[in-house]
Amino acid sequence: SSPPTQPETWNVASATASGGNTSDSIPDSGFQPGSAPFTHPSAAASLRWNEPRQGRGLTPDEITQASRPDFKRRLAALLIDWIPIMAVIGMMPDHLLFVRLDDFSDKLRVVFGIAYYTLMLTWRGTTLGGLVMGLRVVRLDGRPIDRTVSLVRSLTAILSTLCFGIGWFSASWDPRRQTWHDRLAGTVVIRDDQ
Repeated sequence: SSPPTQPETWNVASATASGGNTSDSIPDSGFQPGSAPFTHPSAAASLRWNEPRQGRGLTPDEITQASRPDFKRRLAALLIDWIPIMAVIGMMPDHLLFVRLDDFSDKLRVVFGIAYYTLMLTWRGTTLGGLVMGLRVVRLDGRPIDRTVSLVRSLTAILSTLCFGIGWFSASWDPRRQTWHDRLAGTVVIRDDQ
């Protein structure tokens, strides 16, 4: 295990020069001194949710105000995501022992899709398509996405698809730009490239 790191603090000289009260200074949760001095305590509060694997932590207020992608951008990310899934299925043999895998190709696509989205959202908070298109999935309460939330979102995406895709298209008119599976998982997709 790595040794504990000492928390960095505000630059007292700069705080005094700007007329700030040094007694109100709070620890910096990971920034190097002088790289990004805090101007408001809410900035430090947002770092408490910081999960490096999933990007910078955001507060619920920041999530509410974050820019939302349009439907075309989300559709492009979805299409990119299915490229590796279809590639894996395409490389599989026709037979495995006495089982003809071609008879289960539809079910395999669903299983691989659920596994792919669950693992990627838990690990990075986005998918390959999301990385290319600058998208990130975040929880409305600001907490990091865990395996349960990722699995719920991935499974309920099937519901959004089976209802003639209405669950996906609902992001076009929903006030928060949420799909059905976003609503059920308590998540929202935001722009991460701005």
